[in-house]
Amino acid sequence: MLISRTVALVVEGQTRGDLAYFNGTEWVRIPIGTFGQVLSTDGDVPQWTTIAPGISGKYRFANTSPAGGPAVVLTVPHFFPFTGYKTVEVNAALKYTQTSGGAISHEDFYLRVLLTSTGEERPDTRVASIQKQGVNILAEDALTFSQSGTSLLMSMRFAAGGGVEYRVSFTEA
Repeated sequence: MLISRTVALVVEGQTRGDLAYFNGTEWVRIPIGTFGQVLSTDGDVPQWTTIAPGISGKYRFANTSPAGGPAVVLTVPHFFPFTGYKTVEVNAALKYTQTSGGAISHEDFYLRVLLTSTGEERPDTRVASIQKQGVNILAEDALTFSQSGTSLLMSMRFAAGGGVEYRVSFTEA
């Protein structure tokens, strides 16, 4: 004889969208996260985490002398707070056309670095790969990071004018 029984799981304070997990002793309520958060764990306990979205775009800037090259500051909202480190990967394809002579320079730039929860680079984690044809458009040390509130600011300084297409991605380290 098959007996069927339904048991309702009721967790104190439950509301629509909540989740529940078993902590080894009892069921615990996790309130619904906010926009932009993903469910992750800190080992064996689920929690909501805000992960900065990847960004991409294009910039065009005027030709300038190398000494005072143009700078672009990218703002990545909702990057902070977090604990530990985040991996930041930057891929940029740069193109510079000289106005006299029409020579075209290309540079493909890749950088990976670990950032701390205060926006500082973890020492000895910067890995860069630069392939260029022609003038140096962006040097490895021309890309810096800083924190402004919950946002990450990335500043890129260029030695020559032209255009840049960039893609930046983030992962928890």
